[in-house]
Amino acid sequence: MALTFNYEAQLRGPYESAQGFLIAQFQEWQAGFQPLNPLLGLAYIPNATLTTDSAGNPQFTVPPPTPGTGTVTSIGVSVPAASILSVTNSPITTSGIIAMATSGTSGGVPYFSDSATLSTSSALTANAPVLGGGAGGAPTTAAWSTFTPVLTFGGATTGITYTTQTGRYLKLGTWVHLQIAIVLSSKGSATGSATLTGLPATSKNSTSYRAVLATTGDTFGASTFTPTTYIAPNGTTATLTKGIVAGTLTALADTDCTNTTSLWITGAYETS
Repeated sequence: MALTFNYEAQLRGPYESAQGFLIAQFQEWQAGFQPLNPLLGLAYIPNATLTTDSAGNPQFTVPPPTPGTGTVTSIGVSVPAASILSVTNSPITTSGIIAMATSGTSGGVPYFSDSATLSTSSALTANAPVLGGGAGGAPTTAAWSTFTPVLTFGGATTGITYTTQTGRYLKLGTWVHLQIAIVLSSKGSATGSATLTGLPATSKNSTSYRAVLATTGDTFGASTFTPTTYIAPNGTTATLTKGIVAGTLTALADTDCTNTTSLWITGAYETS
């Protein structure tokens, strides 16, 4: 390896030792080549020899390092004991092949259960949203679950019976997506404002928060209205309304329903 210095300064020295060269460089641009500012650069080049190139410029040659020698006695690979990876035939001391294999769950995904351990999740449901498990937790899939919505009038359920009474929900993080189907076979004898109880999770506790759910239905009383549903903060009850009547949000009551009233409700709300 050759190190060549091209410079406008005159080289004073060099000062040679058995181990290399100590180079003092001066910048000289006054008459008589007197140094304007003495020592501008100082470098030590170990194991170097000083020669000149074809143009007569100084050239320092440094020999390459002497390569080391040694003997490899074994080659091996290791993985954490609790891991989906396994190694066989390790270490090799003469000849052979180190084999690495995986042992996971079909339909699962690999994840780090700690900073150094690669694990596998349980089988994930096809075509379902995947939810992260957080630090050390396994990913899972979100699946629809069921719940039973209960219609009340004035907080009571006296005599209310159903042809259809179903609810299902999908929880994604702090959000609950739900669908409700209600078809009455009798509205019973309870009186008062209509509510649905038994929602699958408590709504977010915020005084400025109110989730509004899309609502439609059939076979109501004689009044003309558009039903709506909202969920108040910090609760598991939905309030049914007739919408805005004469400028006011008005509750749906038993008198607005018949023995065959139906309700279909869908939407999402945030939980605590």
